[in-house]
Amino acid sequence: MCNTFVVKAKNGKKVVGSDMQYGNMVGNILGRMLKGISLNGITSTIDFNAFFSDFNIAGKHVRTVSMGYSEYLVARQWFRDTSFNNALTTKDNQISGLSLLQFILGNAKSIDETKKLLEGKQLTLPLEILNQFGTVQIFLYDIAKDKSVVINFVEKDGKQGIAKYTELPGHVITNMPDAEYHIKNLGAFVNYADSVESVTKVKEINGYPVEFTGLGNAWKGIPSSATPEDRFVSLNLHLDAALKHSQPKDSKEALLLVSKVLEKHTVIEGTVCHSTITGKSWDKTQWLIMIDLETGTTYRKMCDSFNYEIVDFPTINIKNSVEPEALGAM
Repeated sequence: MCNTFVVKAKNGKKVVGSDMQYGNMVGNILGRMLKGISLNGITSTIDFNAFFSDFNIAGKHVRTVSMGYSEYLVARQWFRDTSFNNALTTKDNQISGLSLLQFILGNAKSIDETKKLLEGKQLTLPLEILNQFGTVQIFLYDIAKDKSVVINFVEKDGKQGIAKYTELPGHVITNMPDAEYHIKNLGAFVNYADSVESVTKVKEINGYPVEFTGLGNAWKGIPSSATPEDRFVSLNLHLDAALKHSQPKDSKEALLLVSKVLEKHTVIEGTVCHSTITGKSWDKTQWLIMIDLETGTTYRKMCDSFNYEIVDFPTINIKNSVEPEALGAM
């Protein structure tokens, strides 16, 4: 379970908020990928900062880029339930879900370039990943155009694992279900957004278009469970109210708002349990991240800390390997 959102100040400065909510500790190792560096057979042509997460897949230690940003794009990855292809044999037309974020951030400068990059390619994942985590969903924020999309991978024209793009005008996303459901579901909460005008006149919540569905379906109040559906509603209602009341004037005020919204949506260990192939897993918020896109400064708060710290991204100087021991010294 994860949340990602962007807050824009009056002066145009932007701040990203994101977190990691998961059962097993996945870590948060940082590294700066320079162009020309090759990892997992993929060579980057663009510098970007990477957040690595660790997973134990069928007894094997796997490290993947779970979040990152360049001067052009911010990207976040989840494992979720969607279409995939697990039997591809032609390397030219496939891309592994374990290196997908690295592929995008290292080779695309916009959402449009990402679409060209993924055109004709099919997502593939090891069966162990699919059994344990489902497959992949990507949040992508185009900094220059102030535009966000979520990328799911679906079946199209008889082929599985094909990229599908959904625009996110509110720059907010949680994991499954699909973005279309999240946006439509917001329409059931127009009663909360009617403090200024009649619910029948509410046309958007935090930039997302909503349709009034009738008083019988319009809830009053903010949901507080840790499900992705409730987190999406809660994030948007909080941001909608806060930004309409007083939009941050600069990146400092935006950082303060982002920190409050992140803290509001943390998961306390022992409150959310789900079953995996290895048994029960208790989700918890492992880390919170804030990125000031004006300065590139990244703030991180780990689950065992009271405070945020400014973090650095040591340059990765290894080639053709992303083994844990190769990055562990960073």
